[in-house]
Amino acid sequence: MQKQKKINYLLTQIINTTMKILAGFLLISLLTAVALNPSISIEFKTETTKEININFDTQLKINNKCINEYAPIIYRKILEMHFNNVPHPLPSVAIAQLAFETNFCQSQLFKKANNCCGLKAGNNWNGEVYKAYDDCKDKRNRKIKCKFKKFKHLEESIDAYFKTLQAERYKKQNIFSHTKTLDYEQQILGIKKAGYATSSEYARRINQFIQKHELYKYDIEYRNATLHNE
Repeated sequence: MQKQKKINYLLTQIINTTMKILAGFLLISLLTAVALNPSISIEFKTETTKEININFDTQLKINNKCINEYAPIIYRKILEMHFNNVPHPLPSVAIAQLAFETNFCQSQLFKKANNCCGLKAGNNWNGEVYKAYDDCKDKRNRKIKCKFKKFKHLEESIDAYFKTLQAERYKKQNIFSHTKTLDYEQQILGIKKAGYATSSEYARRINQFIQKHELYKYDIEYRNATLHNE
């Protein structure tokens, strides 16, 4: 009798674990469909059984092939992070940095290294390296090639970008507090202050980029998509 109880308990645990895994895959699939298709309305529940409703249009056509191709990928990842309570930047900021850093997907760093946001390879980087001129100088102040991270796939690079922003120096700038307020200007300023870029014009240029290409529309869609989950 005791042995049968143990077997039943183990079977119950296996079933519960399997259901959680399947629910996770379903959530990702639903969010992917929402990010790639217009006017989708879905309902699902989180692990805490809280019902989430999403009804929005993500087919924001910006007059640029690079942005239109990669914005949905970034947007989907940001939604996934939101629903998993992972701090994240605004969609406009992430999309702008990718497009700006890669010169609209035309840079050699992007084409040859799948590096979407100019991520340099530090001493702790164990992956492949791509060398290119940027802002690196030797001890004699002569310009030399910088070492950049080389990725096998673009999504790997995007994930690394989001992971970079989780570093303590960005948290000290409180950059994620601006996600709720949709304040992309202050968010990119905090990212710059934390040391993401060396150019004194970086924050201003990214903000102008967002305004010129109306990337703030993605932030409005983000707010609408997550409103029912607050």
